[in-house]
Amino acid sequence: MGLSIEKSEFTEEEFDRFAAKVRTDLTALTRLLDRPGFGEGESSIGAEVEFYIVNPDLRVQPINTEIAARVQDPYRWQ
Repeated sequence: MGLSIEKSEFTEEEFDRFAAKVRTDLTALTRLLDRPGFGEGESSIGAEVEFYIVNPDLRVQPINTEIAARVQDPYRWQ
């Protein structure tokens, strides 16, 4: 699943490549959510969609814990 990242400094090219991947993932998610009937009816399968939380410059923001704390979902794992 995840990879261990050994560094904290990245080149502009690395950020650009990452931003392109984020855009591709967001496009795929949008297509999935826009499908007629998506999310309707009885549940039939489980699925996991991974995505990155980014700022307007498409830089990753480590704020997942903050967001999870705001969610009032009794099924959220802790």
